[in-house]
Amino acid sequence: MRSVTSPLWLFRGQRSAAVRGLGPVVAGVILASAMVGPTFAAGRTFYVATNGTDSSSGSISHPWRSFHASLKRLRAGDTLYVRGGSYTFAGVNYTTLAGTSTSPILISAYPGERPIFTGTSTPADFLYFAGNSAYVTLRGMTIQGGGTVTDVHGSSLLGFMGNANHIRIERNRLIGSPGWIRGQHLAYVAEPSVNDLVFKYNVFDGKGCACDGLLHFFHDPNALRVRVYSNTFRNADQGIMIWANVTGLKIWRNHFSSLRIGVRHHNSGGTVITENTASDVTYRVFADSKRNLSSYGNDW
Repeated sequence: MRSVTSPLWLFRGQRSAAVRGLGPVVAGVILASAMVGPTFAAGRTFYVATNGTDSSSGSISHPWRSFHASLKRLRAGDTLYVRGGSYTFAGVNYTTLAGTSTSPILISAYPGERPIFTGTSTPADFLYFAGNSAYVTLRGMTIQGGGTVTDVHGSSLLGFMGNANHIRIERNRLIGSPGWIRGQHLAYVAEPSVNDLVFKYNVFDGKGCACDGLLHFFHDPNALRVRVYSNTFRNADQGIMIWANVTGLKIWRNHFSSLRIGVRHHNSGGTVITENTASDVTYRVFADSKRNLSSYGNDW
């Protein structure tokens, strides 16, 4: 496709009566602890707003202005809230932002607000998770693409490359353009060492583009363990393109509409398509190859 320039013993023995009497109490504590789930380390909280300045502290009363510059200030465990309003972005933007399993990073719209990012260049790639990016959640953004590219390398609003892992993309609106060509995408998975991605509750809207995959898996071999569920894919040539040898891909409970192809399966190391729905889709699943493909329980 392109070179990216525009990527979770109980011991045995004798016990005294007193110790035995503690058994139910201890068991209750253990059970209660197990029900709580993992504990995340508390981190710092920062804010970005349209009236902010990058020289400020990033507090709610003194927010930063630049979204991409703010990412460079975050560390494991931090939360970045983006206030509602209109923002722009240009060029190709990379991040190596990394949290941990116990100190993940959250980048989120401020509760009850919707920040809208619009690309102003060609290409305009909002964010490529590259290097060792890990344990990051991107939530609640509206991201609108830039112009139509003419370069064969294409462009994508979101990208995953390098060793990017444990990235969650949820409750976002990713929007293309009517003039976009086949090589332009809303999300692009590009490397074999990428793993454990989750896309959920997003809207992928191509706005009538010729995109051969609003969500596109390319470069062979490809990623491991990708979950795509409860999203909407609409208004493009193809909703999901599985061109490369991604392994452990599950696509379920999504809705596909106004597409020529819902899911195209060219090649994979293991793909499950289940419990999806569709309307106004010519080919729900178009399989160049059925090898390692399991499709069942869909309400097409």
